[in-house]
Amino acid sequence: MKARGFALIELVIVLAIGAILLGIGIPTFEGLIDKNRLTVALSQVEADLRKAQAMSKAIGENIEVLFIPGNSEYYIFKHPPTSTPILLEKIQIPEGVRIYTNTAPANKIVYFGAYAESEVTGGTITFKSPRGKMGKVIVASITGRIRIEK
Repeated sequence: MKARGFALIELVIVLAIGAILLGIGIPTFEGLIDKNRLTVALSQVEADLRKAQAMSKAIGENIEVLFIPGNSEYYIFKHPPTSTPILLEKIQIPEGVRIYTNTAPANKIVYFGAYAESEVTGGTITFKSPRGKMGKVIVASITGRIRIEK
């Protein structure tokens, strides 16, 4: 009579090979997740800056976007010429991504809708993912052009 099935050693070898392949694939998968989080954060900030720029032109008041290094959130304020800023939105950046540096004056990108058409204080906001990948959102002074660098 012929024995059917697998020997214990065959099963152990197959499991060992599977564990090795899984061990190779997990770091790659984690890297993709990390890169995706950073890409989502950069795109989110770009969209919010464009929204602030459009809002400034539409309502004719200054709109400030505040980025504080070390935080995982940023803030959008309406700043009427004669009063204190009013918080419009507090936006959370995707999990693990942080604001690393900000070269804008007083950590703010400001769209001047009240005083001059289409003016902006620019700067570079750098973001850092949990595994150390960096990405930048760059806002050009005066024109307000926004671009992303990875």
